[in-house]
Amino acid sequence: DHRFREGAIYLQDELTFERAQMVAGGRIDLHNVSENAATTRLGLAYWLIPKALRTRGSLGTGFKAPSLYQTYSNYGSNTLRPERSIGFEIGLDFTLEDWSSEFTAFSNRFRDLVDFDAINSRYFNQSRAETYGAEWSLRRRFGRFQAENAFTILRALDPGTGLRLLRRPLFSDSVSLSIGREKKYGAAITARIVGEREDIHPQLYTRQTMPAFFTFGTNFFRSIGEGLRITARGENLLDRRYQETSGFGTAGLSGYLGLEADL
Repeated sequence: DHRFREGAIYLQDELTFERAQMVAGGRIDLHNVSENAATTRLGLAYWLIPKALRTRGSLGTGFKAPSLYQTYSNYGSNTLRPERSIGFEIGLDFTLEDWSSEFTAFSNRFRDLVDFDAINSRYFNQSRAETYGAEWSLRRRFGRFQAENAFTILRALDPGTGLRLLRRPLFSDSVSLSIGREKKYGAAITARIVGEREDIHPQLYTRQTMPAFFTFGTNFFRSIGEGLRITARGENLLDRRYQETSGFGTAGLSGYLGLEADL
């Protein structure tokens, strides 16, 4: 029987001016097994064109203790060290009537990143890792409909070897069309494409490049009373064969029906 005791103290302050905003925060994480740690974050934003075009940036540090599963399961290790990171991002936000768009470029550096070694079936600390890339989204509202696209390009590397980190796709894109009316009903159809990524072959235990894949999905809900909803979703509507993780197949064409209640 293993237990963690965790706690945190967090302080944040926001300053807002006519066109600018600044956010500064600090956090102290308390952990009875790993260690205590202090992290900080500073963010700045400025409206280049009021209510239409905003630039922003942030810089921060991070801390993440290994989970109970990563530490004490059959695949865990009680010698794991907590992850530490530092990262920054810069971006632009654009809004014009029914259109909105966001662009963000980011970079992160990790020390002791907790990852899974598929060859030895064990969690371990990646001594150094870095990720950088960009995200772009575009949304358009027209009446009760909304169309949205979200695209990400990512490079995730071990700087010591130059090898890509496992299971991090070079790019991903999601396109959706949705309709809804507050809490009464909603429906959406989504197309998703995930690019190539490195993984470990489940039998040869060597690196392999997993092919890109493309899927369609849909979801729906309808309120049938106070706090009561019928939900439905369909996955892999094209019934395609693909693997998100090497050695683990995904279900073919699937449908799900449910009932949700607010208590």
